[in-house]
Amino acid sequence: MKNFTNNENLCHNEYMTKAFKTIYTLLNRLEKALDYEDKDFNAEEQIGHEVLGITQTRWRSYIEMLEQAGYISGVKVKSFTDGSNYLDISSARITLQGLQYLAENTMMIRAYHALKDIKGFIS
Repeated sequence: MKNFTNNENLCHNEYMTKAFKTIYTLLNRLEKALDYEDKDFNAEEQIGHEVLGITQTRWRSYIEMLEQAGYISGVKVKSFTDGSNYLDISSARITLQGLQYLAENTMMIRAYHALKDIKGFIS
């Protein structure tokens, strides 16, 4: 296993924080989509790579991981004769497991902010 220097470790932590914030945002938007009819929710506009500010490659990896972990469903891979494929998210939905992830992480975020406020008050 690679040993990180302090700077490398800090960069790694910031990178992981950004990754989990992006995943949280993606799941949160799918949770809000539960209030919309299918025709009123444009997945690409809400959870596409451009709106999330990440590369298409990273976005594709997140979508595939979230589906494999059971946090989202309805993702389809469309394969073409030239060997390329396309990830269709038009029917993507958050699952019960995804809702549970959101609930647990929302509580952790609130606890983090509360502790940060307490630390600021004590300092």
